[in-house]
Amino acid sequence: DPAGSDIFFANSTITGFMSLRSEKCGSRFIQAVAYIFAKFAHEYPIQGLMLLVKRLVRVSEGKVKTSKDAEAKSGKQIPAVGNDTLDRQLYFFPGLVDNQRRK
Repeated sequence: DPAGSDIFFANSTITGFMSLRSEKCGSRFIQAVAYIFAKFAHEYPIQGLMLLVKRLVRVSEGKVKTSKDAEAKSGKQIPAVGNDTLDRQLYFFPGLVDNQRRK
């Protein structure tokens, strides 16, 4: 395989923008990744999972502070996903559902 193949990149937001983060729960992006992967990893390849992550993060609204003393303002974000060198679909736990049904 060529150098740099089979790499998948995902950023919490597009370049030049801030990522929303809750002091209690962490970043909206990581929350969405954990939720979507736990719920759908057995059904979709990583490309499909990250599309669902983008949709979930896009509809989430949070507060943004530009400095320590600034008043928080409402904000939204969109992850930057899809800059990859994958040449096939990548699945996580492809047999998980079938194995659970057999038990």
